[in-house]
Amino acid sequence: MDPISILSVATAVVTFTDFSAKIISRCREIRNTGKGAPEEMESLTAAAEDLLKASSGAREKLKDLRASYPDHTDTLERLTSECAATEKKMKDFSARLNVPPRGFLKKYTSPLVVAVRSSWSKAELEDWDRQLSRVREQITLVVLTCIWEDTKLARERAGQTDEGIQKILEDISRIGYDAEAVKISPNRSEEKTSYEALWETTDLVDFQKDSGPLHFPQTPAIVSDVEARILQSLSFQEMSDRGDRIATAYPTTFEWLFKEHLPVNGIKDPQHTGFSQWLRGQNRTVFWICGKPASGKSTLMKFISRHDSLSQNLRTWARRGRLHIATFYFWGPGSTIQRSRNGLLRALLHQLLSERPELISAVAPRRHMFFSLLEVRQASFNPEWSWTELCECFYRFASYARQTNTRVALFIDGLDEYGGNTEELTSFLLDLHRDFDLKLCVSSRPWNVFTDAFRQSASLTMERLTGPDIEIYVEQKLCKSPAIEDLRFVMPKEIDQLISEIKTKAKGVFLWVVLVVEQLIQTSREDPRFGSIREVFDGLPDELETLYNRILGQIGTEKQLIASRLYQLVMEWKRTWNGQIPAIFLWLAINIADPTDRSVYPGLDMEEGMMKPLDRLLKGHTRGILQVSENNEEYTVDFLHRTAFEWLRMERNWSQIREQGGANYQAMLYILRVLVSHICSVKESPFHVFEHYLARIFMLASEIPDTLEGRSQLVHIIDDIDQRCFDNLVRDRNSHLTPTFGMELKDLRDIPHFAVNIMTYAAAWSCCTYLHGKLDTMEPIKKRSFFSTPRQATLEPLLNMAMGSFGNCPAKASSSVRESRRPSIWQTSKRLRTIHFLLQRGAKISRSMSRRLGNVRFTNSTLEQTYVEILQEVRSSRNMANSLAKQLLKHFPANLVATSRSEDEYPDFFIRTYTVIQDSEGLNYRKRSLNLPFSTSFHS
Repeated sequence: MDPISILSVATAVVTFTDFSAKIISRCREIRNTGKGAPEEMESLTAAAEDLLKASSGAREKLKDLRASYPDHTDTLERLTSECAATEKKMKDFSARLNVPPRGFLKKYTSPLVVAVRSSWSKAELEDWDRQLSRVREQITLVVLTCIWEDTKLARERAGQTDEGIQKILEDISRIGYDAEAVKISPNRSEEKTSYEALWETTDLVDFQKDSGPLHFPQTPAIVSDVEARILQSLSFQEMSDRGDRIATAYPTTFEWLFKEHLPVNGIKDPQHTGFSQWLRGQNRTVFWICGKPASGKSTLMKFISRHDSLSQNLRTWARRGRLHIATFYFWGPGSTIQRSRNGLLRALLHQLLSERPELISAVAPRRHMFFSLLEVRQASFNPEWSWTELCECFYRFASYARQTNTRVALFIDGLDEYGGNTEELTSFLLDLHRDFDLKLCVSSRPWNVFTDAFRQSASLTMERLTGPDIEIYVEQKLCKSPAIEDLRFVMPKEIDQLISEIKTKAKGVFLWVVLVVEQLIQTSREDPRFGSIREVFDGLPDELETLYNRILGQIGTEKQLIASRLYQLVMEWKRTWNGQIPAIFLWLAINIADPTDRSVYPGLDMEEGMMKPLDRLLKGHTRGILQVSENNEEYTVDFLHRTAFEWLRMERNWSQIREQGGANYQAMLYILRVLVSHICSVKESPFHVFEHYLARIFMLASEIPDTLEGRSQLVHIIDDIDQRCFDNLVRDRNSHLTPTFGMELKDLRDIPHFAVNIMTYAAAWSCCTYLHGKLDTMEPIKKRSFFSTPRQATLEPLLNMAMGSFGNCPAKASSSVRESRRPSIWQTSKRLRTIHFLLQRGAKISRSMSRRLGNVRFTNSTLEQTYVEILQEVRSSRNMANSLAKQLLKHFPANLVATSRSEDEYPDFFIRTYTVIQDSEGLNYRKRSLNLPFSTSFHS
């Protein structure tokens, strides 16, 4: 059978097991709560009937596979029997639902009726759950093996080898190991492992770069869903963020770019760039916009991309062909994806394919096939985009454009803000331009790498052309100041001379002009004498860095403390989440006097009202270096410009600013207080929001130093998390982040009270400071013995949580959690130190964990191997804590850990959250995007 046919078999079985899992989950919920309604019973009945159809389909598919692969007859027959047995259970369940009640049970609205008519015992539900896990893992294993055999045979016939064979073997090994883990700790999240393995197998299907669209027997609705899913996977929250935040060009500036500049008396106009001719012409050169830092390159690129003349000129170039325009703005101080090559191609592909969704199946055939097979609406798994896949997709689109006389123009800003190798990026873009005849316009600082690459290209230099624009800006801005306008009436020559000197002193750096003009306007408000204004101007330095220092020095001593804390809050957010801090979070954090005091998170209706006082606070204390921005109804705070961010990160500047904020000020404690008050305010949000919010809180809590004061403050903050935030998580065994993660389910019974539920999260996220503080304040936790009661908590579950799955998270955990557990030296050392602390407190490695340690299979990560070897040696030691302490000194010296921690900063993860809005129709959820870092390492 071909790979697509084999995958369709697995798809049928996985769909069947998924359907069953959802029904089990609903039955378990009804059983536990005893609550329900007639419509819920009807829904269960309908679901049961649909499941019977899915089961029949799965058995028929298995029969086809069995005929094609006789060597796997026994396994496939067993799978068929498993499906049949599950189908029988479902028929029995369906019959129970349809048995008419008698007597007083005729009252359909009674919760008792619902509970009784859906009453399967707990043992029955768990048995069915385990059976489905077995089916899922076995079908994945069989499918991988079949595809591996076919691929190997084809390669042997052709006398070739393929890395894909080894990849499939690794997947088979991993699935086998995960199946073994399921026997120990069954969990509904194994579906992700199956989907990942199925995704890997699609890589063996030979898709030609110029192949046409794939066709599956699907309804238009499913096709539309697949296309929407692929577009959604390409998008990311900050995709248009940088472009929206760039200042719009001041009125009447930059208009020279699109104008025709004819020579006068044979003299060439100094503002003639030839840009319009380049847009219209059939030339094969790149256009390079270069200039000093803060000279207005990004503003000009935004001006170009949003000007009506752009498409008008490009249509001349496109002639009768179709025209597509895509833009991207690299942003150094932003998130990792905003300065990555993956972010570049994802954004470009999203723009291009949004205009041509009918090409998605041809441009991304592998992903289209995967989602088509799974019938996208039933699959929650979303494969990560690799650089290789993105390149292949872009090549296909560009190849199609070339073959169909479609023209593509790309405008890419800030090549110097790319976070990787700029020479490789430049070569990649030039290759695209050459091979596919794309029109390419880029901007950057005049670094040597770009000067060499674009030496034959058409270009313009910002600081040579913006003199008239600077004059327009200064003239009009100063005239809007009543004080200066009044002064100009009296001293016109002096004011005109001042404007001329500002232009000369600026040397083409537009941002310098903006800051200087703001300083002069502010001075004129307080002291309208020309001598005072002149004195301020003469004292302002020519260079931006020195100007920032001067601005910082002008802030009065009474404002320095608040200014320092504003900078620290913004930088701490960037260091851990790498995005723009929500403005409301900053406002609340800066208004907290003591982070250990409870605070109330305001409603959404109050957010907009807080922006004006926050904007006034930032202007008064940072003089515009920090600014409030609005993007898609979300208010955030960020730096005025990349140069301001770079200036603040200089060691001497940062040390000075931190000193001004107070010796004991820890910005993270104030951020955590806001996050805790926030999570307690959204108790009605969907379940998955809570697990991500809790992960965020505990991950950041692990940043707090393990000092006596730090422990006390952190315990006060974390313990204010509302009990109700945990109720669903503790009750729902399907949670990816519940305390059951990384443990045997029976261990959870040893942790009956709320404090230890929080502690399990703290252990999972290596939050040793909280564990230390909490254990110091609790009654001694007794080591479990023969005489201990079930309600006496033990330390072993906390140790199991801290150990996780040996450096990486179990495959059954959500992708966000696994990202957080990707091994880096800093993350691994932090986890080992948490384990060491628990061992010091008397915890012992359990027998089940010892077995898992003994059976673990290493990946290609030498760090993960080191982690496992350390734990293997520790488990066999008489004094586990001492043994681990020696291993930490040997393998994780302080200098190595410090370097790794620095490299792990500024991560790149975002989550979708919901804000509760009360309206006339009841509770509704408004989707919002807030930064959430799940990883501090291994970025694209």
